[in-house]
Amino acid sequence: MNTELEITTLYSDMAITWGREPLEDEITACLEANSHWLSGLDVLLYCRNTEADSLVSACAKMRSKLKLSHALPLTLADSGPMALEHALKLLGWLMSGDGYTRAICILTDGECNDASSVSASRRNRISILEIRTKNGAGNP
Repeated sequence: MNTELEITTLYSDMAITWGREPLEDEITACLEANSHWLSGLDVLLYCRNTEADSLVSACAKMRSKLKLSHALPLTLADSGPMALEHALKLLGWLMSGDGYTRAICILTDGECNDASSVSASRRNRISILEIRTKNGAGNP
C-alpha cells in the first residue's frame, strides 16, 4: 500500500554546542517550548549522523523528558544526506497500517570546528518536521 504523506517544517535553524554538550538538550528545549507540536503524536523519529548506540538512548531520553510514553521512538543513524528519504520510506510503511498517522521527524547534521578538542564548538543544523498521512486523523 502506498501512503501519501504530508510534510510541514516546524523548525529549522542552526544550534551551537560546546564540547560534549548533548545536542539532544537543545532539541528537547525547542520541543518543550513548542509543546503544541506534540499533541496527538504517534512517532518520534530522530535522524543524526553519529553512532547508533548513543542515538537510541538519546531518542528514548527525549521521549521520556517530553512525557511522550504513547509515542513510538525510532532512530536512524549515519544516513547522511539520505536521512529524510530513509525517514519518509520508514514512516510511509509504518503509516500505511492502522494506528500511526502523525510523526515528528528530527533531522540533525553537524560540523565540528576542531574535532580533536573536548571544548570544540559544533555547529548543528536542526530541522523538525511534522509528517502525517494525507487526510489522516492527526491533530492540526
